[in-house]
Amino acid sequence: MATSPAASSRRSAASSAASLKRSNDSRHRQSSSSFSDAIPVDTLVNHLLAAKRSLSTISVVFRANELATNARNEHEDAAILAAQSRFLRRSILDQTAILARLRRSLQATYNWGTNDFKSLIHTMDEVDGSLGAMMSVLRAKKVQSSLRPPGEEPKTLLDFVDEESVHKLRDAMKKSIEELQGVQQSFDGDLLRLDTDIRNLKTIISEASISPSGADSSNKPQVPMTERLDNLISYSAHMASNLASLTNHFDLCVTAIRTTEGAAALARRKAAETTQPQGPDGVSISGVIAEQESNVSDLEPKTARDRAEMLKVVVQDAGEVDDVVGEIHEGLRMMEQEYGDFQSRSPKQNRHTKA
Repeated sequence: MATSPAASSRRSAASSAASLKRSNDSRHRQSSSSFSDAIPVDTLVNHLLAAKRSLSTISVVFRANELATNARNEHEDAAILAAQSRFLRRSILDQTAILARLRRSLQATYNWGTNDFKSLIHTMDEVDGSLGAMMSVLRAKKVQSSLRPPGEEPKTLLDFVDEESVHKLRDAMKKSIEELQGVQQSFDGDLLRLDTDIRNLKTIISEASISPSGADSSNKPQVPMTERLDNLISYSAHMASNLASLTNHFDLCVTAIRTTEGAAALARRKAAETTQPQGPDGVSISGVIAEQESNVSDLEPKTARDRAEMLKVVVQDAGEVDDVVGEIHEGLRMMEQEYGDFQSRSPKQNRHTKA
């Protein structure tokens, strides 16, 4: 059975496409294989040792986390203290209002007492005048001789009045007036002192409300404590993210070493020559290699192409390790400065400074 030209053309095109795909795959495998072979074992080991050294920044990240945690705790304490201060201020203002009402009541009582005292003095003056006039009348009124025994000296009607009792009554009235005047002066002084106390209390409350956070008197704009706290937390999170990237890079380096013939032994030997088996970062290269050998990680390459891609990532990331480490140290420097400014505005710090 003869074959049509169209069918022959389709088979020819399909065969060409399949041949091109096999050729591309072959070239990609050759490229990946050549990239893998082009990386010396010493270079991989050096990348691993540099990655291990970079993990010492964990202490820097711990310090950053400590600063962020301390700042958060201090901010919580400041918020509690601010709430207590507002409650206390409202209570003092309420008590001040009560004192002001009491002052008005005392002033009304004082005014009433002063008016009543003046009225009483006026009445007593009238009574004393009437008494004096009556005694003058009695003194001028003489007793007729027919009403006196023979030979008795001439007398007036005043001689029959107990004049000493009248004088005692007058003295008692004068003493009472002097005592009332003394009470009035003391009451007046108490009112003045109460006025002074209320004014001083209002002044203290007003001054305390001007700078509740203890801000200095400079004209520099003050950054809110919440913004500084957010900065510290952001710095800490970014540094932790960078440390996680360094950790991933180290794990990838270990995988690359473990899957490279002869690299694991060389890495163990160089690690033993340069540092102790357990460095200050708490990471043992031999331990990590052994752990990966017993538990295959997700980083394990499945094919030669995957391994070539992994090595390419290792080489690319290795060039950024120093920058990431420097960024972590720079982040801690910024955090120390930010935390110092944060503490300078802390209410607790201001209380200690004033003390």
